[in-house]
This record gives sequence, structure tokens and C-alpha cells, in this order.
Amino acid sequence: MYRVLFYQNTISEEPSPQVSKPDIVTWIDGIYSNNEIPFPILYSRENLECSKTRMAILKKGQPFIEIDVAYIARIEYHPHGSTVFLIGKSFWLTSKGIDQLEQELKDSLFFRVHPNHLVNLRLMENFVKCDAFITLSTCEAIPVDAKCKDMIDKFLKNKQIL
Repeated sequence: MYRVLFYQNTISEEPSPQVSKPDIVTWIDGIYSNNEIPFPILYSRENLECSKTRMAILKKGQPFIEIDVAYIARIEYHPHGSTVFLIGKSFWLTSKGIDQLEQELKDSLFFRVHPNHLVNLRLMENFVKCDAFITLSTCEAIPVDAKCKDMIDKFLKNKQIL
């Protein structure tokens, strides 16, 4: 089991001489698909300069991985927590619930389109109203709850998707 820190790069209007670490949005303890390590580098608190936020999240000697939140395609409910699907069909199983992840990712362009599905709106390609589903750039079709149809339609009319 690994601790995964999901961060979001923030774009600053002002140029800064100091390069700061990206903001941590959420974290999970999870098992990667097929229990493989998806990234070649595991960090530990001891071999990396850590911010106070990271120090509070990490246990001494605990290996962790940092992943940009933009690489999360979707999150799906399962009875014992959630499955976090990354772009490229890999996934993490975690005991952290979809409700908690929804709250933590609310400012990162994630939207609960169905009680069992939280999607990254950056990856949404189509919204099919009559059949109530959206397609992502990862070629996945996600059902949309009837209550969410109008909210998604308003989002598409009022905002640009990155």
C-alpha cells in the first residue's frame, strides 16, 4: 500500500523568484492495479524537502508518490471505498469514500454526475442528453443522473472546459 498525494499546479499572475511546490488537493492510501508501482520514483519524507502540509500527511519513512490531479480521469464508488482511475486505464483502490473525495476535489473541476461517479470535467468530450451519459477523452462512457443533466448543460454553456 502506498500513500498517493494528488496536487494541483496553480498558475500565478505574478512572476516569483521562488519556485513553490504545487498545492496538495487530496491524498489516498491505496493499492495500485495489479499491485505494481506505477511510477519509477517513490519518495519518502526524509529524502525530500517537505512543506508543512506534506509533513502532516506523511508518516516518517512512509513511501509516497505525487501525481497531478489532472491525471485522474474519474472516481467510482465501490462498497469499501473508491476506485481512482488515472488516464491510461490504471487505477488505485482506496478505502477513502467518494463523498470525501468529492469534497476535496470540488475546486479542481471534478463533478459528481451520478451517485457512483465523479468525473474530471477537463476530460469530458460529449454530453448525450437523451441517453444521459457523458464520454471522456479516455473513451469511457459514464452515466449521468437525471438530476445532473441541467447542471452539466449550464456548465457547458457558461464555461470553457480546459
